Amino acid sequence: MSILLELKNVTKKINNKIIVDNLTFSIKKGEIFGFIGPNGAGKTTTIKMICGLYSITSGDIYINNKNISKNREESLGCIGAIVENPEMYKYLSGKDNLKIIARMYNNINENRINEVVKLVKLENRINDKVKTYSLGMKQRLGVAQALLHKPNLLILDEPTNGLDPMGIKDLRETLRNLANNENLCVVVSSHLLSEMELMCDTFCIINNGKIMDIRTLENIKNKVNSKIKFSFKVDNLDKAKEVIQENIKNIDIVIDNNKLIISCEKHILSIVNKLIINNDINLFEISTLSNTLEDEFLEITESSNKQIR
Repeated sequence: MSILLELKNVTKKINNKIIVDNLTFSIKKGEIFGFIGPNGAGKTTTIKMICGLYSITSGDIYINNKNISKNREESLGCIGAIVENPEMYKYLSGKDNLKIIARMYNNINENRINEVVKLVKLENRINDKVKTYSLGMKQRLGVAQALLHKPNLLILDEPTNGLDPMGIKDLRETLRNLANNENLCVVVSSHLLSEMELMCDTFCIINNGKIMDIRTLENIKNKVNSKIKFSFKVDNLDKAKEVIQENIKNIDIVIDNNKLIISCEKHILSIVNKLIINNDINLFEISTLSNTLEDEFLEITESSNKQIR
């Protein structure tokens, strides 16, 4: 797959304060790219620079190999975006809202409007007034608005905010369908890490304006497979922890909620088990705790916050 969006050493300063610090990453066609980080991390600022809403202090952004600073109109014409909340006329129907957007372009006909309505699965309600729509339906109509001019790049800033589980599921399926069948590059920012894990192929973790890590879903799964969290319920937590640490070097072990939480490779589990039993410690339960994107995110951001202090 070819690269569609590329950022090279992109920095943004506002009132001499660095908001985005030297970001470099690239995204391919057909890829769903998750942009995650806490409030104030620089996600929306970066998105606004990509969309041409903010100037770039230094660095370069390329869309389809075109520098947006030098080829602004051509580059930005490739983008469909919802930054923050989709805006629409609530007293008009969904279709009338799409017709208003269509008038801004020269090449959008009735067939294209019907096509995007089908893509976002709004056929049954598109002629109803927007004021009767659920929040999830409004989000899907917003995606339809962004898709009308056949962009190569779709950018959605916090699209799952306020959606119920069914609305999030519908949006997730819509985006996956667009990436797979339309070869669209999708950039999504969100705080809902569990949903990002289900939705995205690649994740960029940003904190304090800097990229902390970029990982693919495959990377995360491989890490989960190599190192697993186990929970041990025993009758003497302190003794068990001491025995394990004395016999197994550099093992990650903490006491949490009256249980030992141990992070280790699977083959170490039998050694830990023998140590507990051979030292007259009663073992009542062993369970597996799966690593998630949230675990990865917290580990990385907590580490970066410690470095800043």
